[in-house]
Amino acid sequence: MHHYSRMRRRYENCTVIKGNLEITGLQSPDLDLNFLQNIEEITGYLLIGLNYVKIIPLDKLRIIRGRELYRNKYALIITLNYNKQDPNLGIQYLRLQKLTEIVRGDILVQDNLKLCHTDTVDWIDIMNKASRKSDNWTAEVSGNAQPGSCPPCPPSCNGYCWENSPPFCQTRTSTICSESCNGTRCRGPSQNDCCDKECAVGCTGPRSDQCVVSISNITNLYKNNFCFQVCLHVNDSGSCELQCPPKHIYDSAAYEYDPNPNFRYTYQDQCVDECPENLLIEQSGCVKSCSEGFRDDDNGMCVPCTQCDGIGLQGGLLANEGTVNARNFIHFKGCERVNGNIVFQSYVFRGDVYSSLPGLTVEQLTEAFKSVREITGYLFITSWPRELRDFSVFQNLEQIGGGNLWRGIAGLLIQDSISPIGPYYLSHVSQRV
Repeated sequence: MHHYSRMRRRYENCTVIKGNLEITGLQSPDLDLNFLQNIEEITGYLLIGLNYVKIIPLDKLRIIRGRELYRNKYALIITLNYNKQDPNLGIQYLRLQKLTEIVRGDILVQDNLKLCHTDTVDWIDIMNKASRKSDNWTAEVSGNAQPGSCPPCPPSCNGYCWENSPPFCQTRTSTICSESCNGTRCRGPSQNDCCDKECAVGCTGPRSDQCVVSISNITNLYKNNFCFQVCLHVNDSGSCELQCPPKHIYDSAAYEYDPNPNFRYTYQDQCVDECPENLLIEQSGCVKSCSEGFRDDDNGMCVPCTQCDGIGLQGGLLANEGTVNARNFIHFKGCERVNGNIVFQSYVFRGDVYSSLPGLTVEQLTEAFKSVREITGYLFITSWPRELRDFSVFQNLEQIGGGNLWRGIAGLLIQDSISPIGPYYLSHVSQRV
């Protein structure tokens, strides 16, 4: 019951699942699952497995986007929902009568011995036609209840249903469409019934603002419930579009880009005028954290990291160098992301009289590396200034990526007695010895 209670607290009154929904291990047949009835959208995958309840009431679920797939393959998995000891226990009906769009991913409905009407659902109709053709998504349905053991579909369902009652007829919006629809969804078989190409689920008319409407409460953006179209990509004030209005638009007469007065940020599947306060702005989108190559400027913006070449990087400015030294240290000044390796050989700090190379000073060292946040290769230190016995020079270093490991084994190698103090923000080293 703890598992059930936790699931109920998590999903009650939820309309959009940002991620995956896994309904598993509900082995008491009398559990009340009506708390699932408000879910309309899942951005990841839906897994239903090892349950003994009779019905899964996802009555309002319209779309599974498949942005994350189970085992990198499946968007919908329904399997092993029966009791081996008691053959009378197991899922008998899927109340998915509103589900008309799986954007990407395979379907697997297998080994549900009590589950009826798996043969009266047009699974291919649910799958996005363009995505299915380009990525070869398939539907595998086998090992479920025998058709003869289940009641037939009502006559009004024309042979397609989720349950033997008229409210549970399957609504088909793809396989019934005219060829003139060119793979879009439709509301009927006529060539005048085609939906706009950006509509997911279905439509009430041919325009991009006539896609099927869903009701949701997005509390982070709006104070009240609002109507919004169910779109394949983004919703821009009630119209389904491929992308939100860009920051700049091209002026063909002046041969230049001008600021777009209608620019809007992309937040999840919506176009918004401002990003929520808890998110950062990266280019034209609202993000939780900056992507690789960008950093938070402490003002809510992700800005490009200043990059430089590491020691010995093939094709780089320091390709022929074997160590940081007093002549090349300036190359790293202001650098935030080092592409390659950082190496300090033993003679660097005392200098080399044979090549007239002066010693690298602590001031030069600090000036060069105080801004570095990431080293994509390895950090190799064979000696360190005697007056500086810690890592505080790398005061902002957060990550040593280990894309190129020292002798294939180490991302961080220190051959000197240095205090563990600093770098203060280092949170990841690929491998170390």
